[in-house]
Amino acid sequence: MVGLKRLLAAEDLAAFKAGYEQNVAERSHNKLVLSLPLAYLSSSEVTGIVGERGELLGGFVMRYAPPFRCLQAVPDDVQRESPLLRAVPARDLCELTCIWRDRRLPTTRFATRVWPGIIARCVRSKRRLILGLGFDNRMNDTYQVWSPHLIYEGPSAGADTPTSVHVFAFGRARIVANFVTNFALQVPVKLLRSRRPPRG
Repeated sequence: MVGLKRLLAAEDLAAFKAGYEQNVAERSHNKLVLSLPLAYLSSSEVTGIVGERGELLGGFVMRYAPPFRCLQAVPDDVQRESPLLRAVPARDLCELTCIWRDRRLPTTRFATRVWPGIIARCVRSKRRLILGLGFDNRMNDTYQVWSPHLIYEGPSAGADTPTSVHVFAFGRARIVANFVTNFALQVPVKLLRSRRPPRG
């Protein structure tokens, strides 16, 4: 069993930072080295995924007020010229970032136990748009049918994301539809593979 826990203590935020940075490095084969600021975590809503013994197996970050990490990666001129960002005030934005899972947490369990909680947080935010940021390896992000609105793709303007990024935005209805579609397309196949007996 896994559960979701709000992380507030300094040691818990430090553990989240270390786990996230290590996870990104491992999944990118050490091609992507990040330094996630503790100041960003301490001023955001950080949720940890914890196992039966309280061990940290992953997590995610929700932020409801500027400065947004996603937009810090977007060059100023792109932000000024973006029709979407000009049409939506900051009070109607939030961001979902730093989604990660330890390899000890199976992808099917992450999909069935964790993603519903993430989507629920996005819906409860009542914000018009949820910002997200991905790297070249994109980790757990898969968009198929209900694609997000791409705000920017290119070299990051943010000091803590020294790589190419893609910054996108979801409406609440679209992020729910995306989750439902991807869940229906991917999870049953993964469950069947996990239950298939090994070949002798």
